[in-house]
Amino acid sequence: MGLLAFDDPYRPSIQRGVEYLIHNQNLDGSWTEHETTGTGFPRVFYLKYDMYRNSWPLLALGTYRNLLNRLEHRANGALLPLPETRPLET
Repeated sequence: MGLLAFDDPYRPSIQRGVEYLIHNQNLDGSWTEHETTGTGFPRVFYLKYDMYRNSWPLLALGTYRNLLNRLEHRANGALLPLPETRPLET
């Protein structure tokens, strides 16, 4: 999401990030997170922010889509091509 501040959705690092999120999304629309993401007290108890695993990827993809929409409007009505994505491998 930080790289999207450069207003260049075609930057290779952004493309890789978007592809990663799309290819790692579960069939139900969620993302799996195996690691513990928060620490209460190290080696005593840990926190799991269960909604973060879904909300941050959705926010990143939404920010990416909004950037593409803004660029489409700036192009005087001409639509910019969407980035190419590879089909999911099964």
